[in-house]
Amino acid sequence: MLHDQSVYGVKPEGKLKVSYTEKTYKFDDGETYSLITPHYEITEWYADSIAPEDLNISVRIPLRHVGMGQIMALDRYELMQLEKQNQFPEYGISGRLNYINERGVLQIGLSGNKAQHADLTVELGFSSDMGVTNDRYPEEICEGQSQMMGFSHYGAQISTRDMEDVDLYMQSLGVPARRNVTNPVVMKGEQLFYKAKCHLCHVPTLHTQKSGSVLLNGTRLPWLGGLTIHPYSDFMLHDMGPGLDDQYVSGLARGNEWRTTPLWGIGLQATVNGHTYFLHDGRARNLVEAIMWHGGEGEVSKNIFKSMTKEERDALVVFLNSL
Repeated sequence: MLHDQSVYGVKPEGKLKVSYTEKTYKFDDGETYSLITPHYEITEWYADSIAPEDLNISVRIPLRHVGMGQIMALDRYELMQLEKQNQFPEYGISGRLNYINERGVLQIGLSGNKAQHADLTVELGFSSDMGVTNDRYPEEICEGQSQMMGFSHYGAQISTRDMEDVDLYMQSLGVPARRNVTNPVVMKGEQLFYKAKCHLCHVPTLHTQKSGSVLLNGTRLPWLGGLTIHPYSDFMLHDMGPGLDDQYVSGLARGNEWRTTPLWGIGLQATVNGHTYFLHDGRARNLVEAIMWHGGEGEVSKNIFKSMTKEERDALVVFLNSL
């Protein structure tokens, strides 16, 4: 986390400078589209032993926080079975779960762009995003920096019980109902979604474990158990090709591997978030660009989409916007 703001008397760690290059391509029917590639640089870097040019930079935009309770309650056995069954060498698809050591226990990663967390990391958010220390992360975020010498440390600044209230709120964020499900264009787009093999990774239907989920202070949410849900994700890692390789390893995830993004709620992103930037760093300005950035295991779906007529491509996007 690059902290580009600071309290009085301390320099920010640095500023992020972003520039873009744009290139135009063509669909098979001749219609053009363009993709922008971001380039990142850290400027005004505070004096320290690490030179800014030696930093590995991977930028993230916030994820959509809907259905988080259902995600935390996912049936892990079903996911492990899905990992064994959903291997499609004929399409170059071979997803795998990310296993991470969290709270001293090896667990299946579920949340985050690389499935690098087994929980919603509320404590990490308080610590890294807001500089609020807690029992899990008791040190100040700038611990060890020379400019922090002389600043007092007060121990945990928020209780686990209070953070559990935030965890409850996040796990209670519902999934918006689908819209226009009987619209002929939406129905046509759904057929094309399957034709393009998108469903092999963006798995439409999963289930939650009978016991529901557990909040970070041990409170159980049994009403999240035994549900049939439609996240449109297998929550596995997939090689997305060199174009999306951020050179950042997280758990078992290599730089070119990303967790399949759940698609539920994606059609309301413009309404809720005020933008239609997609992928981990927001480089895709709309859903068409997001699809055309797919490489690696997503190459087959991208190429099928590329070969569709404009009417078919538009229908598939209309279907996505109904989720």
